[in-house]
Amino acid sequence: MSSTSTFTRWKKADLIDLANKLEIDGFPNYAKKSDMIEFLEAHLNRLESPVDFKDDYPELRSFYESIIVDQSNDEGGVSGSLSGSSDTAANDSDLEKAYIKDDDDGSQSADEASAKQPGADASAKANFNLLDFSADRDSSVSALTKFKFDFQDYVSDIKCHAQKLNENVQDCLSTISSVDAIFSLVECSLLVRDLLAAGRPTVSSSSSSSSSSSLASSFEAAAASHASHAQPQRILDYCLPILTWLLFFRGIPTLVSYYINFIRYDLDIELDPMTFNLSKFLISLAIFKTCNNKNIDFHSFQYVDQVWTQLCSVNHSLGTVPLVLSMASCLLTLYVL
Repeated sequence: MSSTSTFTRWKKADLIDLANKLEIDGFPNYAKKSDMIEFLEAHLNRLESPVDFKDDYPELRSFYESIIVDQSNDEGGVSGSLSGSSDTAANDSDLEKAYIKDDDDGSQSADEASAKQPGADASAKANFNLLDFSADRDSSVSALTKFKFDFQDYVSDIKCHAQKLNENVQDCLSTISSVDAIFSLVECSLLVRDLLAAGRPTVSSSSSSSSSSSLASSFEAAAASHASHAQPQRILDYCLPILTWLLFFRGIPTLVSYYINFIRYDLDIELDPMTFNLSKFLISLAIFKTCNNKNIDFHSFQYVDQVWTQLCSVNHSLGTVPLVLSMASCLLTLYVL
């Protein structure tokens, strides 16, 4: 993707809509924005003739105009005549002709480049090391100044790579799924830290609230507990709250958002992010309210009481964190979509 691409300021949703409008097969809907733009530009450049940007695709007019501007900069003087014309129909005709001419020139230049390829390879091998002083007998300063290391090229390469890495990181983090993954990682880390700090998963006393806040002491307490109680049941007790959190705070919202998907016709997205976050918010609110209600008792139902105990353990460890994060995700989804 070039830095002067007309699609740079487009949103991913706009790029996907344009690809669906053009009926492009195999368009990478889940790829990075730069890959989407490269795929879209490659498809437009492969067309034998430009699309009808006057009536059907007016959003592509700037793309074909940029091609003409680049061509006029190479040939010299053509861009002034194109920009000086005030007739719209004449400009559209010039765009189409110049675009077709650009394709012919591109094919001709490709043939010339293939014909000159052996000479270019030989020249590249010959100029790999330019520090050859055998032909220069003169020891003057002017003769030696021709040979130098172009360190500015290396600095420029580093700058370009850093800029591309920065853009990739931005594209990776600027998605709803990435933010949701970060929020889930925060919840899971808080749950695991509370379990390790308490020394046992079941909340039966106030010892967990008076435990040390240091993560190192939490791991030491967990190691000591495993050393004294190395039964498989103890390991299972540590895993049950995490499995309960995965089921109620990740599994059920994922299932709901898969079947209740309101945007599957507009965008090729399998999970509706708004439905996912809203269902997670309602589940978190229900668990938070019911676990703080002392009048609820499931001792007569053994399996229900075990699940209820694990839910109360998760609620004690996380508190209102799932509520706050799910609400923030809902607001973010409204902002993006």
